[in-house]
Amino acid sequence: MTKNIDIPNPRTFPLKSIKQRKLGIIKQSSSQSQQQLQQSSQITKTTSTTKSIPTDNLEYLQNLTNRILFDIGKGNKLKKLDKEQSLPPLTSSNNLDIKLYALFSLLLNNFVYGWYRDSLNLGNKNEFTKELIFIFAHICRNLQERINNSKDELIKLLVIDLPYLLTEHVESIDDVWCLLAKDGAIISNEIHQDDYFINEWMARYSDGLNNDENYLTYRRFVIKSIVCLILPHENINSNISREFVTSLLDGIVLKNIIESFCDSFVFWEIIGKISTKLITLKKEKTRSIIKKSKIHIILEFFIIEDKYQVKPDDMLDFSNFIPLISFINLLSMFDLRFPILMSIIQVIFQVMLKIDLIKRFINNTIKRFVFENILNENNLEAIVDLLRHMMFPDDDKFEMKARYIPQNDEELQALYEENLKYFQNFLSSNSKFSKLFISDEDENNKNIIKEKAKYVFSVFKNKRINQVLVRKIIDLLLVKIFPELQIQDAIGTYIIHH
Repeated sequence: MTKNIDIPNPRTFPLKSIKQRKLGIIKQSSSQSQQQLQQSSQITKTTSTTKSIPTDNLEYLQNLTNRILFDIGKGNKLKKLDKEQSLPPLTSSNNLDIKLYALFSLLLNNFVYGWYRDSLNLGNKNEFTKELIFIFAHICRNLQERINNSKDELIKLLVIDLPYLLTEHVESIDDVWCLLAKDGAIISNEIHQDDYFINEWMARYSDGLNNDENYLTYRRFVIKSIVCLILPHENINSNISREFVTSLLDGIVLKNIIESFCDSFVFWEIIGKISTKLITLKKEKTRSIIKKSKIHIILEFFIIEDKYQVKPDDMLDFSNFIPLISFINLLSMFDLRFPILMSIIQVIFQVMLKIDLIKRFINNTIKRFVFENILNENNLEAIVDLLRHMMFPDDDKFEMKARYIPQNDEELQALYEENLKYFQNFLSSNSKFSKLFISDEDENNKNIIKEKAKYVFSVFKNKRINQVLVRKIIDLLLVKIFPELQIQDAIGTYIIHH
């Protein structure tokens, strides 16, 4: 590794006019909460980074980063950053940079400084830190550039690949249910799946992803290929740099994501939160529409910024929408409820997409919706905060914690019932979204709504089956961001690694 690194265009985090944000609420007595608020305000004034409550305050995160990376702020003494200690930009968002640097500094403090400095005697910590910051900044900028260049591919992921994958997944579970039902098997448990069902599904639909040992080898190889694509050229030949980034991405980030998001109750909570959000979204839209004039709403809808323009070669035609239509139909049974209307809508939509002007407008509108509401900076910041809270609950020692893990069947059943109720409330909310899944005749029938909700929850009640689904989704995402991974010949693989 080089010791002297000149970082272009250095910048520091802004110390003034920082928006205060807090994520999460701890239920405590009023006296304790008042004491914690006083402690939090004192921490902000003294720039100490002792954390009394979970917070995503930007100034707090800045001080945490400076303390870990440069030993600034210890003993409540404020020091200014030298030019050599200035942090280079990671992305186009300053707020996201602050959150990324906080997570990065905690990872260094818990895993890297001990492994690479003390064991290998690499010498001066500042020089070592500067080198790691340079690598991290290069990787982040490389990833942002790749994501910006693959925005149209990410749209295809959401419109084509993901709906197709989810449709196949749900239908595969239905197929195994029907197969076992013919053999006289009865599966009635709401929160646990029968082992015979799991083994039958794995044998038919796992695509080889049920073998953990083989998958770990495969994932390690994929991550090594990615590392060769994102590292700076001067660090690719360094075994230490490659192993450090590979271990960070594979052993800490990707492994924990897969393990944390495969449990049944995690999927149930996601469905419950989306249901609650959709109900509140209806009220928020009602308030916002009242404040805006009709002309303003029309102009806002039809005028699309240049950054949301889809490239001509990446325009979606009718055939590309078939997986999305099939998935919506699977959930709503539209072809059975409104067979004639469904046929008319498909014919009209197909004709519209043959007109270039309308086709361009539809594609650009979809892209604008996705990047304004789903893949936006706020959601990225929330994901970084979530990872930090899961891995470092106290912003100190690594202690991987899920937000909540049921300890027994009673707690799991309670969590199931709670989120099932949220989903039922959404289905019976009489909103535009809920009417896609429930007909007017059934919206007042509580039994039908409950059965519909229980069916959706039953699809995700087994961790091993969820694990296969999550692994497939991650593979799709990685291929969109790193198209080089689609090279199937040995020569192409050699080029990536060498």
